[in-house]
Amino acid sequence: MRTQHLLDAAAEVIVESGLDALTMESVSERASVSRALSYFYFESRAELVRALYNREFGRLYDAMVPAFEAGQNLEERVRAAVQAYFDIVASRYELFALLNTAMDGPQFRRDRRQRFRAWEQYVGVLVGEELRLSPIESRILARVFIDVVARCTLLWKRDRLDRAEVEELCVRYQLGGFRSVLEAVPRAERDASSA
Repeated sequence: MRTQHLLDAAAEVIVESGLDALTMESVSERASVSRALSYFYFESRAELVRALYNREFGRLYDAMVPAFEAGQNLEERVRAAVQAYFDIVASRYELFALLNTAMDGPQFRRDRRQRFRAWEQYVGVLVGEELRLSPIESRILARVFIDVVARCTLLWKRDRLDRAEVEELCVRYQLGGFRSVLEAVPRAERDASSA
């Protein structure tokens, strides 16, 4: 609980004053705790930023899991997952953008790759089961799905485009890609490769 409180305080400092204003002292002050207590939970500013990054981007992916699982068919799943992603980005975009600028160095890159691989694997299993594709095909489609949704939300926010239009275009693009793959691979081949 205390950890989350400190991370909330760090997020507020970053959004209000920028990344350069984030110090252990500023977080302690914002959280109304001693600096020693902040250091008890986080050894350094870098560790605090890393924990905040992992929490925030974990929330992004975690919001999509129930959306994917709630749909009855591929279209419902894709629509729900895209909407969930857009919803989280809508509420946390500024923080995400600032955290991405802070993520430098080998440990941060490893954290990003690890989180992305886990999410890619999860989406790959869902896509593979739904479309009856091989694990390799599923993994590639999962990566494309994640990349397209991330790119669409970035363009929407950065270019101040209409959310409903961008979201719908993103969904149609994804569904068109999935349908195209299904049409290109005969059903018998899909059944054999997924067995």
